[in-house]
Amino acid sequence: MAELVRIESTGWRRGLGAVLRAELSAWWGTRRWVMQLLIWVLMIDGILLAVLLGSRGEQGGPGAQELFLLYGVFSGLFVAVGVVIAMQGSVVGERRSGTAQWVLSGPVSRTSFILANSLGFLVLATLVPGLVAYAFFRWIGGLDVDALRFLSGGAIIYLHTWFYLTLTLLTSTIFRHWAPAAGVPFGVLAAQNIVVSMFPRASGYIPWAIAIQDRGGPAVAAVAMAGGAELNVAALVITGAASLLFLVTALAVFQHDEL
Repeated sequence: MAELVRIESTGWRRGLGAVLRAELSAWWGTRRWVMQLLIWVLMIDGILLAVLLGSRGEQGGPGAQELFLLYGVFSGLFVAVGVVIAMQGSVVGERRSGTAQWVLSGPVSRTSFILANSLGFLVLATLVPGLVAYAFFRWIGGLDVDALRFLSGGAIIYLHTWFYLTLTLLTSTIFRHWAPAAGVPFGVLAAQNIVVSMFPRASGYIPWAIAIQDRGGPAVAAVAMAGGAELNVAALVITGAASLLFLVTALAVFQHDEL
């Protein structure tokens, strides 16, 4: 006969382990993770592989920094769109269906609920495709890619993903319908392209500079992977601070929401 286990933790950690196990089981306990993994590897690394194979042996083919920039653009745009769709569907969908109310009626904090909903997506859409891309660069592209530099670039792309993840968490806690919850992050993503075209200097202070383009030049992630000494610190600090603000505000809103 199974015995109930008393949860001793308090505060924001209350029930975190149980919810994490339940949420991770939803990701890894079914074929869902396989489908997600295939989608992201094919979308990000599949295109990258096609470019690498098409340029092998050609004179004047893309160099290391061009390939790093290409990878950053794929990861930045594709994953930003995917994380908005996934996160708003997770939070808004569970709130509207009543799942969130049921979960939060038990010994589990709302902080745990929000944090648990983000882990599986980040692993499958960011970490694994990054490892595959690293292997492609080294073994197919023949590039002498420094592992630490590539890791630093991947961390910067992760920060770009985290910006849209936390923004979507915020909009999903404020709005109960998917349209505004997803529309605001999509609007922020699209607006940055307009800002870059109209005010090139302003692009150095927005998340766009991290993975896609920095004032008309290589993105911060591509520069880090290539070993560039001068990184756009302003874009990193602003993006990180905004992400933290989104997260803290989302937790505060969700904590006091009566659902």
